[in-house]
Amino acid sequence: MICLVLYMDDNDILGMDYNSDAIINDKKMKGLDDIKGNMAAENKAMKQLAKTTKIDKIWQVYKKYIDNFVIGNEELKKIMFHMVIGAMLTKNGIGYIESGEKKSVRLHVFSIQDSGTGKSQTFKAIGKLLKHLDISCRITIKDNESAMTGSVYMNEKKGTVVTKKGLLETLNVWISDEGSVLLKKSPHNENMTDNLQHLMDEPGKVNKGMKLGTIEYLSNTTVVAGSYMFKEFQGALLYKGFLQRMFLVYKIHSDEEKRRIRVGKNLLKNIVITKRIIESMESMHTELLKAVKDAPENMRFNKVDTERFNAYLEKMHLNFVDMQYSGEKQRALETYFNRVNNLIDKLATHRAIVNGHKEVTYDDMMYGAELAKLHMESVGNMFDNIYVKESMSQDERKKILLLNLMKTAGGKVKETDLLTLIKTELHSKQRWDFNFKRTIMFLNKLVEEKTITKTQTENGENIYILM
Repeated sequence: MICLVLYMDDNDILGMDYNSDAIINDKKMKGLDDIKGNMAAENKAMKQLAKTTKIDKIWQVYKKYIDNFVIGNEELKKIMFHMVIGAMLTKNGIGYIESGEKKSVRLHVFSIQDSGTGKSQTFKAIGKLLKHLDISCRITIKDNESAMTGSVYMNEKKGTVVTKKGLLETLNVWISDEGSVLLKKSPHNENMTDNLQHLMDEPGKVNKGMKLGTIEYLSNTTVVAGSYMFKEFQGALLYKGFLQRMFLVYKIHSDEEKRRIRVGKNLLKNIVITKRIIESMESMHTELLKAVKDAPENMRFNKVDTERFNAYLEKMHLNFVDMQYSGEKQRALETYFNRVNNLIDKLATHRAIVNGHKEVTYDDMMYGAELAKLHMESVGNMFDNIYVKESMSQDERKKILLLNLMKTAGGKVKETDLLTLIKTELHSKQRWDFNFKRTIMFLNKLVEEKTITKTQTENGENIYILM
């Protein structure tokens, strides 16, 4: 999963295709039917339904706006769209109910991409949009921790202790264009990261003890950060809880994608029209205000639909978590999935409110799940790009990938079908670097180790079976 490149049709809801079987060689993959059930049919229906919804219309307005500033980087555009919606709803006191408590619909985002891919331009364009929507936003590279959280100090003239709350008390959105600062080791950075981590929980809270007293207050700030991949990411990804609370967008752009972004950026000088940009922002503002006006303050989830959706969550766990790695990576991956339901809840609530629903339905949850897949794919891609000494060898990694693939195919797979699956599910995502001959050699090795067994059909075709 080193590189994920999605080419999406603007006619799809947020450009996302609900057909999760699109990458599967359909007729040969009958073994997947037991796992996927009627997911394909449900997703197709969802795709058709989505094209008529209000949120899709607002997405098209937003897309016209953001495309004036950034070429490509569609995945980040989509998630930032929901970050904007979440910030707007949160500012107006709208959330959802879980376990009898109100939860906010803030969507915290961390984008990990190379320089020159439009990340900073996306953040700047979002900053302009938020300002037009009357949502306070600060875009920064590095902020003073005391200015952000607050401080307690002695007023020497009056001889009294003064408690001063920081920007996070009232700020709606905080965007760090250099998120690596938050994850690199230093006393200042760790304090800032710890404070932001508590702020991203529900309810968001800043709580800092100092020599002269304690600063404590609630905060509804949405946190957004962008960075490149660097050494300290391994520790942050595996051992801290900071990134688990955010929607991760990780992508390594190909040279061709970077070339298109460079060329497109140059062409933007000739096509940007101020009037069109303002009209797009005004139109989006109008539509979101309508949604906020008609929305219940405390959104609830339909009980029957929630129970139905639990089965889909289990399938997501099977596809994105089960038997992916070993050791520390696998344990860490579980912690990310444990929080993915929170992301789905927020995204589903966004859709329900904007579309005028009185409660969150199964269709809304499915919508959130499809977007959350991008998060889990990004997590997996990042895990593939880090090395943990005590984790596992390359052979062990390939073994886990292959066994998991066989499991999703029913545990008994023809050789031709398995090779097709490896090509579409692993090789195409750069998770498998063996060619045909070495793959067969690796399969035979697993047979010799008695990890799998091999038999043949009457026609002499090899079949591999999980032990």
